[in-house]
Amino acid sequence: MKDCFKNFFNELEGFQDNKKMKELYAILSGGINISKANTAEKKLQKIISLIDFMFKDNDICSNFLELKAAKIILRKLNLLLTKIKKRYVNLDKNESRKEIKFSDLLNDEKLLKYCDKEDFFETSKRKNNDLLWEMDKDEIKDSYDYTTGDYSNYNEALRKKQKNIYKDKAINVSNVVKKSELTEERIFYRGIKKFDTFKHMLKPTDWKAVSLNGKFSIINAKNLVGKILTEKGLMSVTNDKNVAYNFLGEKGNAGTLILLKITVPKGTPYFPIMKYSQFDSEEEVLLDKDTNLKIKKVEIKNFNKRLILDCIVTKAK
Repeated sequence: MKDCFKNFFNELEGFQDNKKMKELYAILSGGINISKANTAEKKLQKIISLIDFMFKDNDICSNFLELKAAKIILRKLNLLLTKIKKRYVNLDKNESRKEIKFSDLLNDEKLLKYCDKEDFFETSKRKNNDLLWEMDKDEIKDSYDYTTGDYSNYNEALRKKQKNIYKDKAINVSNVVKKSELTEERIFYRGIKKFDTFKHMLKPTDWKAVSLNGKFSIINAKNLVGKILTEKGLMSVTNDKNVAYNFLGEKGNAGTLILLKITVPKGTPYFPIMKYSQFDSEEEVLLDKDTNLKIKKVEIKNFNKRLILDCIVTKAK
C-alpha cells in the first residue's frame, strides 16, 4: 500500500494542468483530522468524487499509468469513509490525534489491517450471494439453523458419529463449506471456554501430556507445541479477535480460557456463514469438519487465566 500511494501521488503531480487533478493533488498533499468525524467525512467524500472523476475522463484514463493504484486507494478510502465513526476513531483512542498526512494515514498498519478485514468480509458477503445459486433449500435452512442453538446438536452428531437428523443437517452444511476456497491466507480466531470442548480435539496420548490427575494443567501447556488438534465437528471462527474474546466471557470465569489464533492457508474450504446467521454482526466463518490444527506456539497470559495457541490448518483427514 505504501508504494501504491507513492506511485499514484507521484504520477498525479504530472496532471497539474487539469483543475480537478490539481485539486486532488493539493488535498492529498495535506492531511486529515480523523477525530473530527464530520469534517473528515466531507474531505474523504471530496477525494472520492475527484478520483471517480478520473475514471470518467477518457483523456486522463488513457494517459494515467497508475489506475490500478487509484482503484486500490479508492476502495480503502471508501472503507474508511463508511466506518470512520464506528471503528477507526477508536483504533488509537488513547492517543490524541491531530492532522494526519494522507501518506501516513494510508500506511497506518492498524488501518490497513482493518481495511483488509473489511475487504475480506465484503468479498465474503458477495460470495454468499453467489452461493445462493449453488445451494438447495435444505442447505440454506440448515445453514441458518446452525447459527441458532442447533449448532451444538450438529457438532455433537459429528463428534460422536451419531446417525440422526442433526448428522444429516451437519453434512448439508459441510457440503456448502466445500463449495468455496480462500483466495489468500487469512488469520482467524476461536474462543474455547470449556475444556471438554478442547479435550475432544486432542489424541488421548496428547491429553495425558498436558493433564494432571485427569484435569488440564496449565503448567504442562508448553507440551502442546507440535501437537495436532482435530475438530470433528464444524469449526466456527471469526476474523475479529474481539468477538472471540467476548465469547470467552472472561469476567467472572474462574477457569483458564483458550484462544486459538489460526492461520488458514490459501485454498482451504470455508463458508462465510454470516449472511445466514441469526447474529450476522458476528462475522462468522465456518471451516469444514475434520479440520486439523498444528500448534506452533503456546502463550500463557493474565496470570494463568488465558492460554493462547498459535495454530495453522493442516490437511484435513
